[in-house]
Amino acid sequence: MPDAEVLAMLANFILDLYSLGQEVHGVIFIHRITDVRLSGSLIKTAQIIRHITGEKFKGRFALVTSMWDLVEDNEVAYKRESELMRHPKFWKDLGAQFKFSGTEQTARKVARWFLNRTTFLEAPPHLLLYAQLKAGKLLSETDAGTFVMGELSKQRQKHVDAVERLRYEISQARQDRDGETVKIYSQIQAREKASIRQNDVMQRQMQRLALKG
Repeated sequence: MPDAEVLAMLANFILDLYSLGQEVHGVIFIHRITDVRLSGSLIKTAQIIRHITGEKFKGRFALVTSMWDLVEDNEVAYKRESELMRHPKFWKDLGAQFKFSGTEQTARKVARWFLNRTTFLEAPPHLLLYAQLKAGKLLSETDAGTFVMGELSKQRQKHVDAVERLRYEISQARQDRDGETVKIYSQIQAREKASIRQNDVMQRQMQRLALKG
């Protein structure tokens, strides 16, 4: 699911949650330790979460690495864990870290950390996304929305550049009377144009979404 759709879905969920008088006290982020690398999409997800929650929410996160029972090389796994914790755009300075090995004991350890924190006995700060929507901002104008809109703009430009390159390649293929190449490039170009249209739809949807009620 595209980031814009995920953010819109989360925004609606958060608005519904607060409308019921409920609060968000913390965030549990689960990540498979068996994943071979810290992907760009995972880093982007963490950045979106930072923008949704805001600076005041730091310390209320728990990174839970799972599937330790499937680890074959502990040294490699610990290096991955260290990379997760130290990466400035992923988990650095966000909160605690736990290992989940599929047992009730390790699950209770995470729950106990949340329950024992004195800050959780107080009213938590509002999520930044909610506070900004409550103040009348459109989703696209919030910190999280601005970040996602920026990513959408980058993606759109990549598709536009691809369409232009393909237009040149199609022109060259026509000059060479290479009908098969023209057909293949035209199909790829059509997909790129469809991606541009989808991107535009997502940006318009984000620009329209404001606080419910």
